[in-house]
Amino acid sequence: MGVAIVIILLVLATPAVYLFIIKSWISAVISHSFGRRYFIPLAFIIGVTAILAEYYIVLSDLKVWSAVETGYNLLIKKYFQNIIFSLLMLAAGMAFGLLFLPLIILALAIGAPTGLLLYSLSKIVFGIFIGIAILVALAAVLSLASIFIAWKKTAWTLFFQEIAKTAEPEAAEKVSEKEISAAPASPSLGGPASPPTTLKGESVGGPENV
Repeated sequence: MGVAIVIILLVLATPAVYLFIIKSWISAVISHSFGRRYFIPLAFIIGVTAILAEYYIVLSDLKVWSAVETGYNLLIKKYFQNIIFSLLMLAAGMAFGLLFLPLIILALAIGAPTGLLLYSLSKIVFGIFIGIAILVALAAVLSLASIFIAWKKTAWTLFFQEIAKTAEPEAAEKVSEKEISAAPASPSLGGPASPPTTLKGESVGGPENV
């Protein structure tokens, strides 16, 4: 999915870059606007489809291509909810990034005077101090980032389960005997002899699978 986004970006950006190089400014701006107008929705579709496909693979035991198709169908059926939730996740990511700003200012306020003092005393001690400061900064960034990633994954999982439950049960048409419907089974739709399994892996009643 990432490779597809990069290819689309290169295809759409190449004309604008070429027009800038030959100094055709107006055509370059028009081409850039045209490319951006198409790149953003395409990148959104590919990115969200990849996320939903990932959850279908894990929670619904679908094969890769079936998961991609099912994730795309779920995105189309619930496009408004996906847009709103993706914007919320984007805002949360930006807010999380802003949390690093006071930490960076505090680190500079403490580290800069200390570093200058140690540098004036001994360059060896200063080098050790820089090394320790870098390790502490990396540990802090990775710790905070892991907390945010865990929260983000949890939020996406709950969101996926909500929209998948309310989607039409066509989501699992191409699954094998282990198929898991994206919505509760309806008597009017018929169904397999064995009971369908929910997204959480629970049985909804009926004879046991053999």
